[in-house]
Amino acid sequence: MARRPGTRQRFSKLIEKFKASGGTGGNDQAVVQFGNYLKGLNKANVTRKPTGNAIKRYRAKVIPFGLTPSATATDRFFACTFTGQAYAIFEGLGTAKNTFGLEIVGDAPSAAGVNVDDNFFPALARVKVVPTTSTTSTRISGITKVSYKTVQGRTGSIPFGRGGTGVKDAQTQSAEVAINEIDEQDVATTIISLLKGLVTTSPAGVVASVTIVPESFVPVALASFTPSSPPTITL
Repeated sequence: MARRPGTRQRFSKLIEKFKASGGTGGNDQAVVQFGNYLKGLNKANVTRKPTGNAIKRYRAKVIPFGLTPSATATDRFFACTFTGQAYAIFEGLGTAKNTFGLEIVGDAPSAAGVNVDDNFFPALARVKVVPTTSTTSTRISGITKVSYKTVQGRTGSIPFGRGGTGVKDAQTQSAEVAINEIDEQDVATTIISLLKGLVTTSPAGVVASVTIVPESFVPVALASFTPSSPPTITL
């Protein structure tokens, strides 16, 4: 399944400063304004929001790094999703997309036998594509009210897993072929190496940045065994 960065993950440094100031922000106006955001007084600016099929989620599958298949097994696929915008960016990466180990689930046969686990969050490559003749512009953050520079483009979070081709060992740079030898760092390093500065076809542009989000399996908290007798309740 997909995941979105929560407030704690996105603004960890601001949260630390906000807590250290006792929840006031102190003399740091950016932290003060962040406090207003937490209170609902400030809102994030959403510009050029994708619409229609670009924000619709589509089905895909990957072989997780957290589970080790045999050297050739491809029957350990887990379901995941990505947006239409991420799908378009993925398809525009040319042969580099083969490294992701991502397979599209476009019909019932390709979905058969796929594990569905709501506690599985695939590793993601957040790929930003900008026009080849891009220019830098200045904007004001709706959250901190601080100006920042940005380059207009589109970003997509693309899941990745084991089983891709062209993967190299992160340390030795030797080719990784066996699925059970392909580690998350191997794929992440290969993706970054192949994608940075890559000219894309759709949307037509160039990859400006790649950010990796690690895979995670969120464990399910198990309840205690039920005792033979219920506890005594006092009214």
